[in-house]
Amino acid sequence: MEEMTLQYKSPLFGRRTGQYLIKPLRFIHILDNCRDLKPAVELYAVFGGTPAYITKADLGQDIYSNIKRKILSEDSVLFRETECILRTEITEPRYYFSILRAIAEGNCTSAKISQHTGIERSTISKYLQVLLELYVITREIPAGEPDKCKKGQYFLSDNYFSFWFSYVYPNSKLIEMGNSASLIEDTIKPTFSAYIGRLFERCIKDLLWDFNEKKLLPFPFVDCSRWWYREDEIDLVADNDENILFCEVKWQDKVNAMTLYSRLLGKVERYHLYHKKDRIRKNTYYLLIAKSFQDFSPVSDNNVFVWDIRTLSEMFFKTSSPGLETPE
Repeated sequence: MEEMTLQYKSPLFGRRTGQYLIKPLRFIHILDNCRDLKPAVELYAVFGGTPAYITKADLGQDIYSNIKRKILSEDSVLFRETECILRTEITEPRYYFSILRAIAEGNCTSAKISQHTGIERSTISKYLQVLLELYVITREIPAGEPDKCKKGQYFLSDNYFSFWFSYVYPNSKLIEMGNSASLIEDTIKPTFSAYIGRLFERCIKDLLWDFNEKKLLPFPFVDCSRWWYREDEIDLVADNDENILFCEVKWQDKVNAMTLYSRLLGKVERYHLYHKKDRIRKNTYYLLIAKSFQDFSPVSDNNVFVWDIRTLSEMFFKTSSPGLETPE
């Protein structure tokens, strides 16, 4: 991983320097270095794109060995990294840590964060604003909504912070007692697929932007984001003035594509209830993505595409072949 970027000793390398924000590596940069999509997703979900973190990973080891040796070890730089950085940036770390752990556990609205932490909702807003200004968290709004929409949800900006607050922070005493092996077997492995699933959407979003630039999609989109309303959620919605694409993403094997497609159609109908103008667009496309599918061609519709991680890898490493191809 060291050749991916210049080597700096500062733990803030890849985050901020002076008054400048250094952007993290994109997922496509990790994939280009790994040359294999599955370990690239796993590494990105754990170490994120911050150069100071991702360069610690050993490509010759599986993800659990990397977690044990590079994170769940008291002599590892990354074990206390998140805590040290945050304590240098914020006052009242106890409240901020509670908020960040709540977000890492899936409490994404200010109301849910307040309920989970016991901090009054009026006070939560102040803490969230500080975290936004520090780029520790990001606020997302549903696709098709204005920027000032009140339906925003909060997420940790850095995948490593997400991993740390999901597994390291709540189990620090166990790690300090030298029980990292049991932590991996009893806690991390049983939940790791679900953890990655939430971040796999970020990987796919980055890939779609890359495919968009390479003209591998049915139309050039200008925006790509998630949509939700109450219990409904569409993982990604990409569009331009005349076309729209709805995408469902699953970090699962042997997915039933027809079932996934049927569920997506139901959610798209409810999407159109709130965005009636999108019904008049010229073309609507559907994209289903998973680790693997039971059947590659369950849907007889030219506007429906089914891609597994093998297909995604082939498309990514095909640098110049415009047009959309489906798996054989």
